Amino acid sequence: MQQIIGLLPEGGSSELFHECNNYPHPPWSTGIVGVPKNSAGYQYARTGNAYAGITFYTLGEGLRENIEVQLINCLNPNRTYYAEFYVSLCNNSSYGIKNVGAYFSNNMLTYAGHHPAMLSLIPHIEYSGSPINDTLNWVKVSGYFKPDDEGTKYMTIGNFADSGQTVYQKIHNGYYNYAYYYIDDVFVADSASYVNSLKEHLISGLCPKIYPNPASNKLNFEFQTSMQSSLKKVEIYNCMGALVKVVYFNQNESCVDVSDLPQGFYIVAVQSKGKNFARQKIVISR
Repeated sequence: MQQIIGLLPEGGSSELFHECNNYPHPPWSTGIVGVPKNSAGYQYARTGNAYAGITFYTLGEGLRENIEVQLINCLNPNRTYYAEFYVSLCNNSSYGIKNVGAYFSNNMLTYAGHHPAMLSLIPHIEYSGSPINDTLNWVKVSGYFKPDDEGTKYMTIGNFADSGQTVYQKIHNGYYNYAYYYIDDVFVADSASYVNSLKEHLISGLCPKIYPNPASNKLNFEFQTSMQSSLKKVEIYNCMGALVKVVYFNQNESCVDVSDLPQGFYIVAVQSKGKNFARQKIVISR
């Protein structure tokens, strides 16, 4: 989750799972918040080596949690934005729910997840399918929205529906009567036009292999043989849509130095003969 400034629990005690917890600690703590194996279940990070986790719902309006992130820049209420994040239901959950969403605000929300003030909020984006029961894959939650006010700079992820409005489905008769989700790859784009450029589209037969992803200091490109003799232009955009690096090369295999770029999400656009033929979202993580 490299694109956020910080994770702030609001009510309960949200968890940060990281692969570093797989290594020897005091016996009581090793693996409790590890990746992929942890106390809530088993899941690899979608990208990188860590993810968060919170309880979105407990039967009978029990424990409920939120996490909050501060955005890099304030949002403009006159612009349209796009946000996305990914969730995966933990193996220990007895329930899956539909009401997984995000709310954007000017100030930090300090209410507990089940507080009436929190449940009165209407999320700016919310999952639109059936209850999310997938424990194997990461499910995307996304949407377009306009901020309510000037100075919007916080994003809160959680379930904003009360117990009666929460759409849930029982998965199994487990000991834990909750819906607990892992959360990864939180992302906010600053305009609808930029979001369109995020959607990965590749022209058949010309798709380059771009790796590793996540990258640390180097990004490798491998092109199809048919592209070997043509001049390629690689543009890298940051999460705000600003062009931060341009590289030209003719070789079929090339390497781009990204050690000067901060950690975060980027879009790599590859051009040849004046036409875009590949766009891919990458993560730089160190």
